[in-house]
Amino acid sequence: WTIADNASWLVAAPSSGTDNATIVATVNTAGLTAGTYFATITVTAPGAQGSPASIPVQLVLAPVASPSSGSGGRIR
Repeated sequence: WTIADNASWLVAAPSSGTDNATIVATVNTAGLTAGTYFATITVTAPGAQGSPASIPVQLVLAPVASPSSGSGGRIR
């Protein structure tokens, strides 16, 4: 089987194998702004029923909250 993803911010591993495995998806948020991002992980296993299988991925990044102005912007 092989695994592929279609987003630069997403990495699915391992990328291939010959037996059962757990897929681990990691994200790199560098350069991404607040918002919702979508991608797909595709698992292909030649000869297997239901192959290829598509796994939808949704990443939601919330805006970073700024410090309260009540304390002069200092964190105590």
